[in-house]
Amino acid sequence: MPELFYLDNFDQCMLKGEAALFCVFTFELGPTPDTNSKIWEIIKNVSDNPLNYRHDQLRHGICVPETCKTHYNDSSNTITQAIQACYNEKLQTLGLGGNVVFLHCQTPHSDYPVDVYDIAFGAILFVYCVFVVFASIYERHLVAGGESKYLVNSSKNAFQSTGSDRNTYTVPVQAKSNSKKNLLQIKRSVGAFISAFSVPKNWYRLRSTTSNPDHRKLRSIQGMRFYTIMCVVAIHTIMNHLGGPVANPQYTENITKPILNMLLINGWYVVQTFFVISGWLLAYHFFMETSKIPDLKLSYLVWIILQRFVRLAPAIAVMVGFHGTWLVHMGRGPYWDQFIGEETRNCRKNWWTNLLFVNNYVDKINMCLQQTWYVAAEMQLFVGAVFVLYFVKKYPSLLKYAFSSMCFVGILIPGIIAYVNKYDIIVRQYPETMYNLNALRLEYWHQLYSSGYSNIATYSIGVIFGYLFYQHRSTTFPIRMVHKILWWIFTFGMCLSVVLIAVVFYDPSFVVTPLNSAVYWSAGKTLFALGIAIGIFGFSQKIGWFARWFIEYPPVEVLGRLTYSTYITHVAYSRLQLGYRRYPVAANDAMMFLAVLGDITLAYLTGTVFCLLVEMPISALQKLWNSGGDGKPRTMVRKSSEKSLETLDMSQHNINV
Repeated sequence: MPELFYLDNFDQCMLKGEAALFCVFTFELGPTPDTNSKIWEIIKNVSDNPLNYRHDQLRHGICVPETCKTHYNDSSNTITQAIQACYNEKLQTLGLGGNVVFLHCQTPHSDYPVDVYDIAFGAILFVYCVFVVFASIYERHLVAGGESKYLVNSSKNAFQSTGSDRNTYTVPVQAKSNSKKNLLQIKRSVGAFISAFSVPKNWYRLRSTTSNPDHRKLRSIQGMRFYTIMCVVAIHTIMNHLGGPVANPQYTENITKPILNMLLINGWYVVQTFFVISGWLLAYHFFMETSKIPDLKLSYLVWIILQRFVRLAPAIAVMVGFHGTWLVHMGRGPYWDQFIGEETRNCRKNWWTNLLFVNNYVDKINMCLQQTWYVAAEMQLFVGAVFVLYFVKKYPSLLKYAFSSMCFVGILIPGIIAYVNKYDIIVRQYPETMYNLNALRLEYWHQLYSSGYSNIATYSIGVIFGYLFYQHRSTTFPIRMVHKILWWIFTFGMCLSVVLIAVVFYDPSFVVTPLNSAVYWSAGKTLFALGIAIGIFGFSQKIGWFARWFIEYPPVEVLGRLTYSTYITHVAYSRLQLGYRRYPVAANDAMMFLAVLGDITLAYLTGTVFCLLVEMPISALQKLWNSGGDGKPRTMVRKSSEKSLETLDMSQHNINV
């Protein structure tokens, strides 16, 4: 059979100067007339099997002036006609012919000139970085001058310093006049604002811990986040590795056969962990805070939602801006337009859907920052859950009915959608589904996976367990051996079973029906989420043996706080790797393992920088906003964004991706 994937030397082609022309295209094969091609019969039989690539569609990239010189020099031919004639001539001896069905060509001149949007975003980014450097020096200078007490604890009404430089202030406990009080307030507010951007201070906050007993019980949540984001990065690495041309297609075509591979190709269930954690923390903090408020008003809900928006939107805006501007200028390659140019176009077109958290519904096929479907879905569920919690707070007698109804409806919705539309029982990671990241274009992936309504049950389980933890946070339950055994069964046993059972669905003899598809779509995520919730509760009761040690290991607690930044930044370089690819990669287990390790390391390095420069300053400004700039709380909303970064990151205002 003809070679499925092929690439000429892209860089050597570009050295031809003005004569350079490199084209990637899809050439759809067919038998030539009046021939009985046995090769075509083989190609057709192989391509008809969904476990295989479509070998009747050659994915090639060639330097046209070299590979198809004769036909290209014929002035009567267009580029498409030249390539088509060239390949028909080459394949004639095999009794094959065909047509070019996709074509994209590059010359030495970039298809993406720097424009006003690039300049504007670059200028803003440069000014911001300069300001961060200034803020870091300013804050360190104040600390060196003896004002660290002011910087660390801005809630004090006055502070004293023994420094002698011009930036050092000596403030008496009792101000002698209103003008002095106002001047002090301005100085403290400005200083607090600037120090919010200090990298050293944010680094200190990132590494700090808490002694709060409730937070210590739930410190396993940070470990869950850390190991979950590792799984997410690993899955995305495999997807991107196999999403482009591979030198040995058999590896991809056999990937669904080993049962352990289900942990990767059906491992998308791991994201349910984030929904559970988010629902848990929302319910816990909601009941903790509203216990202090005798008359709960709707304005409190608006405040919570606004806090949530402020917590998430700026970081998303920065990444949307980067993907829509400078990402496309970071290099070139045969598939640059296919994987990078497309992302830039999507971000320029649909940036507003990301900022309004509706990108998983509006023009979802052309979503900017595909991984942020979770952020949108989680925000939607957060808003809905806040109103449910408000209702049960107002009418405590209806709490059981409200929670059970929310969970029941959440279980029914994906099942009904799968049954009515006769959707497949899983998102099958077949070669053609993975190639070019085509899985992200499947309608039922969006309806049953990335939508908010398809994850209601998972979020509800988190809310229910968060409420139960709030109610029994001071209770010590008697733990016997039978409880420990059951805990292992209902956590690791149940979660792994939900994922690994997919190997049965990949068996050619398995018959998919609307009913069994509906059952799995309804029960799968629910059971997985239940296992995660039981796991967190067990860890809080000191169950878990070595698993608890791994989850609650102190460095992991710190790494867990980097989850949000790592999540929204790591896909950028995954796409860059596809855009840079110069040749089909040879895929094997060892190479995949090394690629995953490299991507996880790079993901956390990038996430750390982004967290210190963007996420944590926003959190510190949130605290300053909540305190009115003087450290005195102006609302009943807990200043949890500061606490979340200095301690356990337990706030309902913190995304848990």
